[in-house]
Amino acid sequence: MRRNKRKRLNVKISFKKEYLATLTVDNHDFIFEMSGGNNPVLTVAVSDSTPATPPDAPQSLTATPGDGQVALSWDVPASNGGSPITGYEVSCDTGTANWGTATGNTFHTFTGLTNGTTYTLRVRAVNIVGEGAETTATATPQATVKSVTVGTQSGALTAGTAGSVTFSVTTANIANGMAITLNNTNNVAGITMDATTTTNDSTIITIRTTAATPAGNHPLTLTIDGVTSNNFTLGVNGGADTTLPTVISVSPSGTGVSRSGSIVITLCEPTSKGCVVKLFAFQNPLRCMIL
Repeated sequence: MRRNKRKRLNVKISFKKEYLATLTVDNHDFIFEMSGGNNPVLTVAVSDSTPATPPDAPQSLTATPGDGQVALSWDVPASNGGSPITGYEVSCDTGTANWGTATGNTFHTFTGLTNGTTYTLRVRAVNIVGEGAETTATATPQATVKSVTVGTQSGALTAGTAGSVTFSVTTANIANGMAITLNNTNNVAGITMDATTTTNDSTIITIRTTAATPAGNHPLTLTIDGVTSNNFTLGVNGGADTTLPTVISVSPSGTGVSRSGSIVITLCEPTSKGCVVKLFAFQNPLRCMIL
């Protein structure tokens, strides 16, 4: 009776994890992976090539700090180690890695961090063999700083004539649609602002004056979302000579005054906020009294 000749096989079993094993038979890799928790599924992958290795480190890691958070983004590794990448693990720590699963294939955001503390951010790729090399970066979360900056006046104004000019307003970390309040520092007459809300980070405001607004450089500020802007100046050019008083009335009317009579002239003396009314009485013989 003739016996069949048996072939001798070179068999090697490698355990990478408790749920992952590789059976190598004459340079053929049979990779067994158990997954599924209470309903386990056995996956078998067969490879005739060089056994897979863990992936290379992810590339181009960027860590962008915010208010109590850091956002990560990265590119895939140059090599997946000969086996498809199944996910990424990330860590945010101040010394010892604390790995967890990334929320996205090439991004993740850590929240609830302490502003002013510098963190080490790490990311690594995972394939069926295991975790690959890590890439690291550092970042320091900072509290959001709001700001309001008003530019210079665009347009010209003339005293004694109603008019309008515009100013550009630049904001940082302030939402769209926030109300803008004008602060008339010296309560100068006739200065108003058209109702306006913020638009992105750049807004144009319109400020108006009336005939009662005096000439001069008038200091103003804005308030947006609780933040006060820099001081800026509303410039009003001089029109007619407003430094001279103007006559409001003469009593009695007419051009003549009897020897024993008197005449009262009411004048408006200009000030920065309008005018002060003063009365002057003239009598014969010529005398002048301020009433």
